[in-house]
Amino acid sequence: MDLEKAIQEAQKAVAIVQERYSDKNVRGCLFGSQVDGTARPDSDVDLLLLIEEVPLQGLNGIAIEVERDYREAGGNCDLHVTAVLKSEWDDVNHAPNTFWREFLHNVQSNLVEL
Repeated sequence: MDLEKAIQEAQKAVAIVQERYSDKNVRGCLFGSQVDGTARPDSDVDLLLLIEEVPLQGLNGIAIEVERDYREAGGNCDLHVTAVLKSEWDDVNHAPNTFWREFLHNVQSNLVEL
């Protein structure tokens, strides 16, 4: 899949989540192999959702819902969603642990905002 197609597919998922959680101020970014040019034909599409506040089902819950709803809406790729609080994104040092700090730092250096 080329980058343009990956962006289109990620935008479909972002539209789904923005409709459902319009009050949460959700933004989407594409990251991973599709962005850095190392994607293979079987690579997934990595979507980062930046969320203003945690929904009732939690960040993992919203990621699972978006992946499911995207598939049910006829999504055309293997989509992997990661949801992050916007406050952690804006200040990586406030991330809850070292893994998240390293992940967010790496993603911030190579992404496409949708």
